[in-house]
Amino acid sequence: QLKGMTNMMIRDTIIRAESKLSIENLEILGKYLPQPDEIIAIKAYTGDVELLGAAEKYFLVIDTLPRVGAKLSGMMLRTQFTPRAEKIRSNIAIIKNAVTDIINSKSLMKVLEVVLAVGNYLNAGTKIGAAYGFKLDALKKLSDTRATGKRITLLHYIVQIVEKLFPSLLPLSGSLSSLSDAAAVPLQPMPTDLSLLQKEAGDLDKEMNMTDPESQPFRDAMGPFLASAKMDIEILNTEYKEMMDQMVHMLIQFGDDPKKNEEVKPEKIGEDFFKLLHAFVSGFEKAQADNQKDRETAAKLAAKAVKASQSSTTTTKSTTSSSKGKSGGSGGDASGGSGGGVLDNLFSSIRSGNFRLKRNESTSDIQLETTTTAPATTSTTTTTTTATASLVASPLLAATPPNTPNAPHHTTPGSTSTFSSSSSKIESSSSSPIPTSTTNITITASSSSSNTNDASSSSDGAPSDLTQQELDTLATILDGLRLQTSHEDDE
Repeated sequence: QLKGMTNMMIRDTIIRAESKLSIENLEILGKYLPQPDEIIAIKAYTGDVELLGAAEKYFLVIDTLPRVGAKLSGMMLRTQFTPRAEKIRSNIAIIKNAVTDIINSKSLMKVLEVVLAVGNYLNAGTKIGAAYGFKLDALKKLSDTRATGKRITLLHYIVQIVEKLFPSLLPLSGSLSSLSDAAAVPLQPMPTDLSLLQKEAGDLDKEMNMTDPESQPFRDAMGPFLASAKMDIEILNTEYKEMMDQMVHMLIQFGDDPKKNEEVKPEKIGEDFFKLLHAFVSGFEKAQADNQKDRETAAKLAAKAVKASQSSTTTTKSTTSSSKGKSGGSGGDASGGSGGGVLDNLFSSIRSGNFRLKRNESTSDIQLETTTTAPATTSTTTTTTTATASLVASPLLAATPPNTPNAPHHTTPGSTSTFSSSSSKIESSSSSPIPTSTTNITITASSSSSNTNDASSSSDGAPSDLTQQELDTLATILDGLRLQTSHEDDE
């Protein structure tokens, strides 16, 4: 028994097709209908009915209704028809909208063109190159093809191409708003669901055509519903046929003609198509998001690198300035602050004639000795400078104006001179009121006109046995060393 209802109340509710019973109540009543052998056994009972069990009493009352099972099925159809029909109608609308979106999506077509172009480029020179199209199953391979040692796939690269050349196509899902819903529609059960509705309505129609007087209240209550249901089912069949025609037309455009594969139902082909295309679009947008994330990460790393470089440059400049300050303070007044001071004194001595040249007979080296004076000081400073310079005469040096101060008057192309300054010392102490500085410079001159005899300076400082070419070489070497020393100080 149902709660609050007697057996006779249940019988009257069914015969009048009242809506008191829920779908759960109707399912229970339909599940526990008496079987023919049970009815035979109960009718054969001649004893007191009150002694029977609850089930047997229920069976005796229900059996007085003709075709109770058909009546219960009709009542369940009336309760469930609207949600079932609306679900089918909604799915049909979703598929229709998705088909329209896909066929009219210029973005999708252009992206597929890019996929075809990339595929033809990769397959150039092979038997599958220069293709006019491709099966949609190939879209699955885009995410499976990866760059060596990287997480980037061929799909990521295709997205980069679209982002660069066709940014107006993005986002790809913008023109495919119904695709995700279509991919979730179970297309294969749809014709079965529609056929089942039609069958159940047909069974009810048979019950409505019965003429027994006892069932007239049932026919009167169910008649309006049946007429409306039959009309809705006819409309659903028409919409479903239109949907299938549109979908098959779309499948043919994408190379999946159901007529060429009769072993597989069109609903199966369409369902797979929507799922595949949705997976591609979802993967495309995920790859787009990955590319954007990579660009943001690269920008952050670049900003950090620039910041670190600027910080390193600032630190280097600070350290260099500190080093220069220390170097300038430790040079002492006697040496002029750096090796440049020694050279300045040397050039001053040469210009004033305070020098003496000697030639080493065994090595053909020319030795230059200069003497400079410095103010008296109470401290002793020793500066040692070691440098080596090589000069190869060139047309540029040869073109130097002869009247340029400290410039060579003439350089013979092909001559080479090597300068070596060793043990250049400047000393001063309080014991000597006028200290002197002696700088020894050895010059190895490779010249065809060099002499092997010793030479000494004349009273005005000019060498007695050095050729003009040797003097030119000497001047060039000294100028080169001065520039080199000046450049090192600047650094």
